[in-house]
Amino acid sequence: MKSLGLVAPTSMNHLHKVTITLRSGEFISTDSTLLVEAPTATDAADYGCYYLSRDPANLEWDSNEVLDLNGEVALSGNATLLPIEDHEVMIKHFTVCSINYGELHQSNNYLESIDNTQYAHAIYSLLDSKYEGVELQMILSLKDEIINAFEVGLSVFSAVDLIAKSLQLSVRHSLANELVAA
Repeated sequence: MKSLGLVAPTSMNHLHKVTITLRSGEFISTDSTLLVEAPTATDAADYGCYYLSRDPANLEWDSNEVLDLNGEVALSGNATLLPIEDHEVMIKHFTVCSINYGELHQSNNYLESIDNTQYAHAIYSLLDSKYEGVELQMILSLKDEIINAFEVGLSVFSAVDLIAKSLQLSVRHSLANELVAA
């Protein structure tokens, strides 16, 4: 059984400056910069490449770069976490795109190219957006269910639904115990 190496992002509110390098033949450009809100720099760089691509549904992903337009253009991203004290000014004066795991995960072979930590971050982020106030310990207690879900080939979204159902049952069970105790 392979381990997911689960580490929960502290918040979805990590703001990254993402510089995208475009390469086409001998032409190389690093002029494209955008701000991406994502839990990790890796996710921010990936979403930056997705966001700036011309044909996002057909991107070819690998660990080093993303091929766009049938391999004519190669994109790679480098993300830098911005200090929290800069967030307010950056958000006020620049466009910020927030990572959309649904879009990213449907981009051709993206899910085949990422590691298990990125899967885990996607799950935590999706759960956090659906179930505000869910305690991290509760999510971590479902680690075995997450691992089993991936081993049977469930998608990230199916795993989130499975976990969400478990969380709802846990919350209902806790509330029932509190009512009985009162």
